[in-house]
Amino acid sequence: MTYELHAVIGGKTVLESACLSLKQTKVVVLNEPSLALVPVTSELREELEATGGGISPSLDYSIFDRLKPAIAGWVAALSSDGVIAYVEAEFFGGSGGQSAVVWDKGRIVFGPVLTKWGMPGDRREVQSGSEMAINQALRLLGVGTDSRRDEFDMVGLGQARRTERW
Repeated sequence: MTYELHAVIGGKTVLESACLSLKQTKVVVLNEPSLALVPVTSELREELEATGGGISPSLDYSIFDRLKPAIAGWVAALSSDGVIAYVEAEFFGGSGGQSAVVWDKGRIVFGPVLTKWGMPGDRREVQSGSEMAINQALRLLGVGTDSRRDEFDMVGLGQARRTERW
């Protein structure tokens, strides 16, 4: 089974306000009602690149598929109003990985982090879902867990298996 996600996650109010001026965005409220997700589609990436996005922070983009300077600049600017995460996940048949970076007040406060599993030569064996990059980022956004679900499941990131389906 395939799963892929490229998204910005943060406060619902912050993301709704930021997306008013963009044509290629959609804000999806997550299971944690104060949080929302903006799918980073090819169309959104192109729109942000055309508008400049914001001041591009210096970071290692090599661990990301869709995170580019214009998107990072936009997310960094959004974080002046609250903690914002950019996350990616891709896996197929039990192999894959997650990447995340989190900004607060325009500064990177977490990451970029890459966790991979199920592939030969993995740099890191992950024993617990709570150690995955996205779960770590979600904790910085205030997401907790319960005895049955990790942060990823608590906010409902499994609802759609492709970014474009959000």
